[in-house]
Amino acid sequence: MPSNNWTWIDYKEGSDANKITVSLTSGSHSLKLIGREPGVKLDRVILSIDINCTPQDKGDNCLAASPSPSPTSPPSPSPTSPPISVDTDGDSFTDSVEIYLGTDLNRACSATTNANDEPIDSWPPDFNDDRTVNIIDVLFFGDKVTKKVSDDPSLKRYDFDANGTINIIDVQYMQPYMTKTCSP
Repeated sequence: MPSNNWTWIDYKEGSDANKITVSLTSGSHSLKLIGREPGVKLDRVILSIDINCTPQDKGDNCLAASPSPSPTSPPSPSPTSPPISVDTDGDSFTDSVEIYLGTDLNRACSATTNANDEPIDSWPPDFNDDRTVNIIDVLFFGDKVTKKVSDDPSLKRYDFDANGTINIIDVQYMQPYMTKTCSP
């Protein structure tokens, strides 16, 4: 590989005989890239279903083409699958996120400031329902970090990135809301 040039590669361990192929299920995935040589830089990663595609320029020629639309019946509205951009209560969490987390998508804030007196939390980052996001809310993650939603579905409430595991990324989702308050 020529140095000081951007080059598309589809192999690992320095040998073009070691092609990179992965089989992914539907859903979210994490990609961990580790460089061992100094000065190695990564500009773009493309996952393509076409193993014979050779990226040109920025590699857009290997991106999946949108499927041709086929005639279908108009979708029926469903309260359990709102469009991803809808935020019914205006609390900056989409309805689809609130459905996953199990929070009330119709209320942006708890009705009272009494901690945990409501059956369904309203504002996702306010774990104790006191209308303020602070370190007390972050402490709710304490015994849940590294646990899996598949082992305990109630943990969805803490899985802000919806990857099925409670981790530091979920805690970091709290950062923009720290010291913020809501009002009903």
